[in-house]
Amino acid sequence: MITLLKQLIYPTLEYNCILWNPTDTVLINLLESIQSNFIKKIFSPTRPQNSDYWDLLSHYKLYSMQRRRERYSIFYVWKVIHNLYPNPGLNLNHTTQDHKCYQNEGISLDVHTRLGITAHHHPYSTKWLKDKSPLNNCCYLYNCLPPKLRQPTPARKDPSFPQFKKAVDDWLVEVPDQPSCSGRPKIANSLIHQHQFRPRPH
Repeated sequence: MITLLKQLIYPTLEYNCILWNPTDTVLINLLESIQSNFIKKIFSPTRPQNSDYWDLLSHYKLYSMQRRRERYSIFYVWKVIHNLYPNPGLNLNHTTQDHKCYQNEGISLDVHTRLGITAHHHPYSTKWLKDKSPLNNCCYLYNCLPPKLRQPTPARKDPSFPQFKKAVDDWLVEVPDQPSCSGRPKIANSLIHQHQFRPRPH
C-alpha cells in the first residue's frame, strides 16, 4: 500500500507543485485528506490503536503532503543556485544569516538576468501578490534552512544533490510536521512557521 501511495498517488497530487503549492487552508487540507484517508486503510500489526493522522505519519515515516511540497521547493532552489535549472530570478547573498526574504537578505526576487523584465504592482496589491508568488514562497522556504545548508557548494567542490537531500531530510526529522487533524491543536504547519520549533542543539 505504501508503494502504491508513492508510485501512483504522489505523482498525481504533486505534479508541478513548484508552481501550484496552495497556501489556502481549505486546499491544503483537501490535499492532506487524500493521504490521511489512504493510510488509515493500511493494516499494520505494529500500529498503535486509535492512531490519528499525526500518529500514522510517524508510524509509517511519511511526510505530510504540505511538507513534501515544501521540501520539493527547497530542492528546486538548490538546483537553481547550482545552475542545474534555469534561474527565474533568484539572488543569493552568500554571507547572510537571515531567514527572511528581502532584497539582499537571503534569497530574494530579482530582475531576470536573461530576460531583463520585472513585474510592476499597484502599491496596495504588492504584498498580496508577493505572498501568492510561487518563486517568493520558494525563497521563504529555502531561507528556513540552517545557514550551513543554505550556502552554495564551494567552487572547488562539485555540488552533490544526494548529499544535500540527505542533509535536508536529517534536518526535517527534527522539525514538527503537524498537519490539520481532528482532535489536535490547529497549527500552521508550513516550514516557515514550524522550523522555529526545531529542538536547539545542546
